[in-house]
Amino acid sequence: MQISIPVNRKRVPTALLFYLGLSLLWAYWTLDTPFGGRLYQVLFGITLVMLLVRVIITLIDYMKTLFDASALLTISDEGMTDHRSILSCGVIPWTAISGIDLVQRGRDKILLVRVTNPEKLIARQSLWKRLFLKEVRSRYGTPVIISQSAIAYDIDQLLEELRPRLAERAVF
Repeated sequence: MQISIPVNRKRVPTALLFYLGLSLLWAYWTLDTPFGGRLYQVLFGITLVMLLVRVIITLIDYMKTLFDASALLTISDEGMTDHRSILSCGVIPWTAISGIDLVQRGRDKILLVRVTNPEKLIARQSLWKRLFLKEVRSRYGTPVIISQSAIAYDIDQLLEELRPRLAERAVF
């Protein structure tokens, strides 16, 4: 049996808005601050470019979420296929999943999909995607997360549907 879960196309892009606001504030400080020398300007410029790269990636990711009809999370007998965003890990077989946890972060519920070998999963991705997945892994302990705000499906119901499938494939 296969379950296709669409992305939430109505969500507010909080990460995009946050990084865009931070970039504008940083650019204002860079241009408006009279003190400092050339090194100061170079360091502020480098950090501004890094912020703008983050804004561009989150904008592209948000645009994919809005307009890509294939932006889905698919649960099948083989495993999970995550094509929700440009930062998704793709196909994750049940044998690579070691557990599933639900955590509350602020007002959002986040499903943490624990994988047996996160380094291997991250290594399969492109270089720029690896950087983001390593950051997610350091923050949540796994590179695969599904937030309630990102999907148009009840996350508690998803958890109840995933647990039996994972238990069926458990190796003791």
